[in-house]
Amino acid sequence: MSDITLQKCAEGLLYAMRPQEPTMAAEFKSYTVAEVAKILHTNTDRVYALIKSGELPSVKIGVTRVRHDVLLAFLMQHESNNTNGGMNQ
Repeated sequence: MSDITLQKCAEGLLYAMRPQEPTMAAEFKSYTVAEVAKILHTNTDRVYALIKSGELPSVKIGVTRVRHDVLLAFLMQHESNNTNGGMNQ
């Protein structure tokens, strides 16, 4: 991923992290595949491929969801990879 793409991902995640309704606890926040795709500035096929490969853990209860903390860890991992030569696409 390029630095610009990572910056857009981070901005998207910050937007997604904006204050929500007060009853929603941050540790229980999760995103649908479509929401993750929007945050990562990619498409749902790419998100499903990341999930299927095991790179992006998810849970499926009705719909596939990615926990907030898992998405943060994924972004941090790929940001770290970017500074060491980038992520394979």
